[in-house]
Amino acid sequence: MKDKYKYLIIIILIIILSVLLYFFFKDDTKKAEEVDTSVNVTNIESTYEEEDVNLDWKSDNVNYIDLNNETSVEIKKAGTYCLSGTMNGNVTINVENKDTVKLVLNNANITSNNTSTINVENAHKVIILVEEGTTNNLVDGTEYNNLDEDDEPNANIFSKDDLVINGKGTLNITANYEDGIASKDDLKILNLNLNITSKDDAIRGKDSVCIENANITIKSEGDGIKSTNDTDTSKGYIIINNGNYNIDSSKDAITAETILKIETGSFIIKTGDGSSNSSSNGMGNWQNRMNYTSNSSEDETSCKGLKAKNEVQIHDGNFEIDSSDDSIHSNGIIAIYNGTFNISSGDDGIHSDEKLEINDGTINIIQSYEGIESSIININNGTINIVASDDGINVAGGNDMSSMNGRPGQNNFETSNSSSQVLTINNGTIYVNAKGDGLDANGSIYINGGIVYVDGPEDNGNGALDYDSVCKVTGGTVIAAGSSGMLQTPSNDSTKHTISIVFTETQQANTKVSIKDSNGNIVIEYTPSKSYMSIVISSEELKKDETYEIYLNDEKYSDITISSIINSIGNSFGNSFDKGMDNRKQPQKQ
Repeated sequence: MKDKYKYLIIIILIIILSVLLYFFFKDDTKKAEEVDTSVNVTNIESTYEEEDVNLDWKSDNVNYIDLNNETSVEIKKAGTYCLSGTMNGNVTINVENKDTVKLVLNNANITSNNTSTINVENAHKVIILVEEGTTNNLVDGTEYNNLDEDDEPNANIFSKDDLVINGKGTLNITANYEDGIASKDDLKILNLNLNITSKDDAIRGKDSVCIENANITIKSEGDGIKSTNDTDTSKGYIIINNGNYNIDSSKDAITAETILKIETGSFIIKTGDGSSNSSSNGMGNWQNRMNYTSNSSEDETSCKGLKAKNEVQIHDGNFEIDSSDDSIHSNGIIAIYNGTFNISSGDDGIHSDEKLEINDGTINIIQSYEGIESSIININNGTINIVASDDGINVAGGNDMSSMNGRPGQNNFETSNSSSQVLTINNGTIYVNAKGDGLDANGSIYINGGIVYVDGPEDNGNGALDYDSVCKVTGGTVIAAGSSGMLQTPSNDSTKHTISIVFTETQQANTKVSIKDSNGNIVIEYTPSKSYMSIVISSEELKKDETYEIYLNDEKYSDITISSIINSIGNSFGNSFDKGMDNRKQPQKQ
């Protein structure tokens, strides 16, 4: 009797545990489906007044200044001033009634050994016009002797007020002290050919930086282009529309305190000596750059390509990014609407802490630690190719390993509820080549359309598919090849059928897998680029009650009849989470 009651108690405990597990996973799935994955960006536009865009200055009452006859120029009244010639000295603008000053550079060459070449101490606005067909050179010294209590001025062109630089001429700036151009209010740059070499930041606007149709080349030991207002959420943004930008910076290339919006343009970006100087593996000079001492107020070295704290919006453009840190980064959200991207990153290719959405475009991540990473990722369309030394697409939960090997700091993710981490693929063509997990979600994966190819890990510590809650496939095609030790298939609540194959021996790279129907027609065919022990194929082409033949390099391997959502050949020997493997059979080598 005692044994009878003992077994009864064990049975009751098993039933209770099963019920608890059922409701745990059921509730987790429900919560994952209710997560708000929408990405809403801020509607922000650059605004220009008529005087900002007007290049006609000769109709003004012009004050002509021959710099050959001057050692310094001090402007105290509003008006238009045309500077020509060569001067060892500086230009100071101090208009007490806060009016607008228009400064025309007409083959002007200014060298200032001990302060800014142009220093705006007081004005409503200063508009610098660079005359078409002219070349103008501004060079400062390595030390400034007129610093105030805020250690200013600290830029070759420095303004405490709004600053506009416009014109179709060429402006060359050599900033030997700190920054190239700095405004403590709004900074606008239009049309001109601008070349900056700077000891620290090249272009800095506190409240905003707006650039249109410019051709800008930057070589900076600090950041390339930045906005810095961190006290007003309506400011601290950067908007770039059209133009050509070649930026080689020791730190971030383009970094906004709040929002970075790129409407279109051509960008060639290199940061921190490039991706070969990887921030993710401790190679190269990463630690040396951590020890870099700058006059900047930043406490740590960040060497990202495109960066913003709140939002990165990219509407179009061509981007060549070679960065030792993340190539595109936001502490908030990233929204990509179109564009062509070729990315080599020593860390993550595209990373946001909160939400990331790709709506269209061509994205080639040639080198990365993790390819695309965020807490919520929506892929609605586009062509995406990823090569990653860790995870290909990672919906992360908890701090990742970003602070390893001298890197500045961890990426911060929500850790309290893994069901809030969601990867959704609605359309597009995606290829992932990952040494770690291919598609990795510390939550759920929803694939509603598109084509997804994964050449996953060759080691058994990772999987081509890796998820915690569900991987629901309702449309499109998913082909994921890799090791078998951590094999996962799509979950049973999928509506498209899956064939999962665990081979009896490792298949070498470039071994083609073909699935043929009963008439010998090829239904699905794929050639993994790496060796693999398993392959998972989910497609709307696979029909229930149909029998299919599996071929390896045109040699028949096995056959299988689709009788359920998940249909399997072979057994994984590791930690298999594919709860739907209810049609498992051993391969019959033929």
